Amino acid sequence: MDEIGDTSPLMQVKLLRVLQERTVRPLGGAVDVPVDVRLIASTNRDLEGLVKAGQFREDFYYRVSVVPIRVPPLRERTEDVEPLARHFLQKFALQMGKPLHDFDREAMSALTRYSWPGNVRELENAIERVVAVNNGQDSLVRLEHLPDAVRGFSLVQEKNMRIPEAGIDFESQVATIEKQYLQEALRVAGGVRTRAAELLHVSYRSFRHYAKKYNL
Repeated sequence: MDEIGDTSPLMQVKLLRVLQERTVRPLGGAVDVPVDVRLIASTNRDLEGLVKAGQFREDFYYRVSVVPIRVPPLRERTEDVEPLARHFLQKFALQMGKPLHDFDREAMSALTRYSWPGNVRELENAIERVVAVNNGQDSLVRLEHLPDAVRGFSLVQEKNMRIPEAGIDFESQVATIEKQYLQEALRVAGGVRTRAAELLHVSYRSFRHYAKKYNL
């Protein structure tokens, strides 16, 4: 089950019953049917915190966390970005009939430097978009093909101010860089906005203005 931390209280009760009694009743049925299953669930939320806040059933929590496995966020395992990106490229190029088969050096560098706040799903969606908009005339994914957020983060990290032949959307690039700095400051500050403002050397009022501008 994906994102089990978002299940409603009613669904938690139903799932708990299935796990405890090992039976299910088919829709429209009148008799319970025994089942023998192993539940593997994932979440990006702090279930212990939700339990303490009364937003997740404690008995259900202990049922689903028998063998907890923590998967670090993608930003903490950058060595996985390259094989994952190539896997998704192969997958979507095959599905869409595009000739793309690899990334050039600058594109791969940008992918590995980006912080991927949305983890593997964000990476997968980014590669799917790259393949979808490809014109079918290039076999390599290049830096200019990547989403603005990824390119903008690369500019911040590498101080790479080169402009591609196709040109750039200046205002979009500046906005992307601003947003990335805000996100990084919040990450380093552990979500404490006053500290994030200090890290950026701006007033808290200014930080609130920018955070509101970028829906952070």
